[in-house]
Amino acid sequence: MRKKFFTDYDLKELKSKLSLIIEDEDDDAFKTHFSQIFFAKHDDRVTGYLRNESFKLWVYDSAAGSTGIFYPTIKGNLIPRSQGTEIQFSSKMNVIGRTVFLTFILILSFGILTEIVIQETNELKYLIPRALMGMLLLGLVSTVPLLLYFRTLRIIKRHLINELKLSHQR
Repeated sequence: MRKKFFTDYDLKELKSKLSLIIEDEDDDAFKTHFSQIFFAKHDDRVTGYLRNESFKLWVYDSAAGSTGIFYPTIKGNLIPRSQGTEIQFSSKMNVIGRTVFLTFILILSFGILTEIVIQETNELKYLIPRALMGMLLLGLVSTVPLLLYFRTLRIIKRHLINELKLSHQR
């Protein structure tokens, strides 16, 4: 999905529209995401903040289980132009999701390396197929959290594009 969008709103009007979209104001910090995931704080609500010429927002939905802990945080930089405003989007997985994902991948990698790849017979003709099988297994298992992340990111960006009436061209 594109990262640059344009709108006909001036900066002040765009900020007022964004403040209506953000239902609960909170910082993008470990404590915030922890309480959101484990205590359902701000559950199923657009959470984030609007500061100066940037905003950050995210949505965690525990009831439907649609976002899981791997939901994205979306950052937008607002750049005033002669006619309207440009918004540059960037995103990353929330801090709890990244921590769990990386820990899981490291543990799984160690397990695959020690139990599947390295065996008593480490001849090259056996080592290469075992290494390929281990990489395939690691790749398959790591796609689930990444698919959740990208699916949720696409849904949130589409919602923003529709709510703010954004366009790709200028």
